[in-house]
Amino acid sequence: MVSIYIQHGKNKEALGLLMKMDLEGLQPNACTFSSVLTACANLGSLEMGKAVHRRAAASGLVSDTVQNALINMYAKCQRLGEAKRLFDQIPNNQQRNVISWNGMVMAYSQNGYYNEAVDVFHRLFLEGIQGDNISFTCIFHALSHAGSLDRGRDYFLSMGPDHGLTPTLDLYVSLVDLLGRSGRLNDAIALILDMPAEPDVMSWMTLLGGCKLQGNVELGKYAAERIFELDPEDPSPYVLLSNIYFAAGVERDAESLREVIASRFREEEYAATVG
Repeated sequence: MVSIYIQHGKNKEALGLLMKMDLEGLQPNACTFSSVLTACANLGSLEMGKAVHRRAAASGLVSDTVQNALINMYAKCQRLGEAKRLFDQIPNNQQRNVISWNGMVMAYSQNGYYNEAVDVFHRLFLEGIQGDNISFTCIFHALSHAGSLDRGRDYFLSMGPDHGLTPTLDLYVSLVDLLGRSGRLNDAIALILDMPAEPDVMSWMTLLGGCKLQGNVELGKYAAERIFELDPEDPSPYVLLSNIYFAAGVERDAESLREVIASRFREEEYAATVG
């Protein structure tokens, strides 16, 4: 039940379930601790995460799954040193599995240590661990923020020949993000149109974000139109596109879009996208 709440973004309710279990005298197991730690990570609740850590340790329930959840929690709460200490405590590669390695790649990336993320990514394979699509998603997060386009493209192209992996749609979107941040918007849209699956809202939203970053009005308009077709009830692309218009000095079009937003969406929905 705790994990179901988390899957639906109800992290506070997930923590409430742990308290309810305590009141009813029910003992949490390793799976419960792992799920609650994920909720703490999502909420950035370091103190609660520490309390769950102490409790799991006292119960002797720091399993591999709990250890990985702890690494994720400390990393998301900007306690990279503690995340690394826990990772280093895992005794050998039979227990330090791909989930542990992925967690450390993302831990470094989320905290802005992009070179260190790349080093851990390389060590993963040198240690004989078979990386997965999540491994590449984690490293693309680092490379995108570091602007390492050539390395990211090399990794993407190596997935099939070197690792026997088929890139998921999420990985295509990660490469679109990297291309957009590097100013290669034409390459980004070519990649979207060449995807093995139909581009989804996230694909076009990622391109739209790149257009906002690069100030590309025409391509931004094209991306926004694709999003309108797929999800006409979402005000976010309207707001992003109006911001692109404003930044480019096309104020008349920007004001027209703001009028569309005001007429089509409830006030709280609009406020949530610009707030």
